[in-house]
Amino acid sequence: MDGKRGILSLCADNRRRGRGKLKIVNAKKNRWKLPLAALSACGFLVVASMLGTSALAAFDDGLYFALVKVFRPSEFPLMEWFAFLGSARMLTPIAALLLAFGIARREFRPYGVLSAMDILSAWATNVFLKNLFRRQRPDIGRWLVAERGYSFPSGHAMVSAAFYGYLICVCLLLFKRPWRGISSLLLLLTVAFIGVSRICLGVHYPSDVTAGFFAGSAFALLFSHYTDRFLDAEAAGRPKGSAPRT
Repeated sequence: MDGKRGILSLCADNRRRGRGKLKIVNAKKNRWKLPLAALSACGFLVVASMLGTSALAAFDDGLYFALVKVFRPSEFPLMEWFAFLGSARMLTPIAALLLAFGIARREFRPYGVLSAMDILSAWATNVFLKNLFRRQRPDIGRWLVAERGYSFPSGHAMVSAAFYGYLICVCLLLFKRPWRGISSLLLLLTVAFIGVSRICLGVHYPSDVTAGFFAGSAFALLFSHYTDRFLDAEAAGRPKGSAPRT
């Protein structure tokens, strides 16, 4: 009887330890995230260095008119809807909910807190960059919606790439096939169409969106890397605030 009680007690302890944790499906070390984040940051710097050049102007005009031919005014409500998915009206409440949910539920803490920090950091950096470069928006004759502020880089593209890109990294970590691929593809298409919507609505140059994608991807990869390190520290039994392994 003592042996049986000991086994039952051990099982109960294992169940208690298992509470508050999400199952990590893909536990492989993703050492590629920081190099890719650095590469994305370099991509942003390349686009920024080309501002005012004839090559970038040709790229902007060529891609704008190509997209306008594909996505005609009949798709205007669809473009507005995609733009909303990358707007502050959509992502600010999401950041607040994720932060609250992450604090309340231990198993979601690294994802909720770090995704909220991801959104807010990308947004604050975008405001700084817009005021640094002070690029004016395209000619107002192209505008299909009213906008304010500077153009470079696109805030919708940058923040949506940061947030939805982070979600892609979480899906790769937690989901099994085929849901891992399906969810990642849907999120990737969402980000792409958010960028396309800003070009087709006439309020951003294609290079604004391209630079936003580069910068936002860097944030997504960086915060995903620190999510991995957080989980490593937790698995090793260290306090959550301890320094990550090198």
